[in-house]
Amino acid sequence: MPHILYSLFLTCRSLYSTLSSFPSLYTGLLIAQFDSELLINNLGQSFVDNAPFEWRRRVLALNCIYRGDLDDPDLMEAFFVAFVLLLEDQGQNFAQLQRAGLANLVHRYLREKIFIGSESDNGWPLANEINALAVSIAWLTSSRGERLYRS
Repeated sequence: MPHILYSLFLTCRSLYSTLSSFPSLYTGLLIAQFDSELLINNLGQSFVDNAPFEWRRRVLALNCIYRGDLDDPDLMEAFFVAFVLLLEDQGQNFAQLQRAGLANLVHRYLREKIFIGSESDNGWPLANEINALAVSIAWLTSSRGERLYRS
């Protein structure tokens, strides 16, 4: 959340209520912070109605990625949002994810967590959503010419 907006939210309940119910504010934030052209094209008029939810979802995911906690209960949601942001990327989303430390988090996940439970599947990682998202993110980020792993 931009620091100025956070400070405004803390000023008083009335201002918090007013800002929270102002979808155009969130529309502007989404457009300013993320590549939102695909969202606008896909959602059309309902883009403004969904902007508060979508903006909060993206900011919470970036915060989760920034914390870098592999045991965070919201990690799968953060990976899902990161995956969607990479699919919609036109430069700005990738920059946001880089600043949050996505590459390091995915790298750590693949090294430390992907093989948990693999003994029940002949050493193969379990076919679950979070593992699939981690591998997909690794593939999407490395296919952009970015070096995900450091030896």
